[in-house]
Amino acid sequence: MQKLLGTLLPPMSAHVRKRVLQEQLDYLCRHLLAGLAIQPVAALLLVIIAGLPVFSSPYVTAWLCLHMLISCVHYTCSRKWHGTRHEYQYMAHVGLASFHGLLWGSSIWLLHDTAHHNQTTLILMCLVTISAANMFVYSAFRMTALCVATTLWLPVIAWLAMHGDLYWVAGILGFVFVQAIFNLQAYRIMVSELVERDHNNALLQQLDVTNKALNRSNSTLAEKNLALEEALSKIESLANFDSLTGSPNRRNFVRSMSKRLASGDTGFVALLDIHALQYINEQHGHTAGDDALQKLGMQIAKGSGDEDLHARLSGGTFILFMNSSRLLAMQSRFDEIVSSMNQYAEDAGFSTFHISAGITVVSQYEPLDNVLARAEEALRKAKLKGQNRIALA
Repeated sequence: MQKLLGTLLPPMSAHVRKRVLQEQLDYLCRHLLAGLAIQPVAALLLVIIAGLPVFSSPYVTAWLCLHMLISCVHYTCSRKWHGTRHEYQYMAHVGLASFHGLLWGSSIWLLHDTAHHNQTTLILMCLVTISAANMFVYSAFRMTALCVATTLWLPVIAWLAMHGDLYWVAGILGFVFVQAIFNLQAYRIMVSELVERDHNNALLQQLDVTNKALNRSNSTLAEKNLALEEALSKIESLANFDSLTGSPNRRNFVRSMSKRLASGDTGFVALLDIHALQYINEQHGHTAGDDALQKLGMQIAKGSGDEDLHARLSGGTFILFMNSSRLLAMQSRFDEIVSSMNQYAEDAGFSTFHISAGITVVSQYEPLDNVLARAEEALRKAKLKGQNRIALA
């Protein structure tokens, strides 16, 4: 028997037991009213079916009143406990329902007439119907249904055994056994579904927590990637551009110019240098010298076309590359730069500020070192000529 119960009733943890109790009490509070309302009415009908006047004896009257009283108490408790779930509520429901079952079972002792065998049969059939109805009313309250069935049929079986109706006893025992097996199996299915539902909910909650953690990790990773991209962009900017003037630096110019020479481009390279930059730094401060370099870098960049290259090589020296078609523009570019810088020097209060330029022709596929060497030679010639001069090499 213990093995059979272990098969029909799956093992339950404290958490699962609490969840089963919650499910059963919720179901009972929602559906108990209809069942309890039918109980007194069914009791009255049973008295009428038995062929007895409703108030034929004080025992029958008390039996009907007890039905009404227990139904009212049961309903009042259910309404009061609705929304709360405790173990004592479960036991109270079981006790009240079992008392109902005992009242139904005692009906055969009150309503039978040994002289009318058909009346006894009719009462028993009504009790079978009531037992099945109780099973339906307490369909989610499995253990209560078993207690009701037990308390209902024990008085009936005792009465039948006393009167020798062994066939009825065997039939009722078979009916109770089938009812109990059905009830326990349904209870096992409900518990299994509840355990599986809780397990799925736990998995969903765990998955939700994991997803949130992944989202936080992805967000953090995205922020780090963005910071890394910004850092790489800053590093690339520092590696390819002069931090003071914002112009491309020597490394950037050498890489770009080498590509142009490798592709067969020709043109002119001009080296531009500020005279007496050291003097400006000493007389007016390094901030004034930095401002002069920034101003010159802006003027060179301002007039550069899409095909031109420019950069700050070092100190006060800048370099500019223009293709062959813009030879005539080279002189005008230099004049614009000199005019703008002279105006700047006058506004800044510099007593001396001059620019020299050395220009050289770039031949097709010529090594860059040769080009830079000739440009430097041209710049030296320009400085020897005087102020704001251009020299070719």
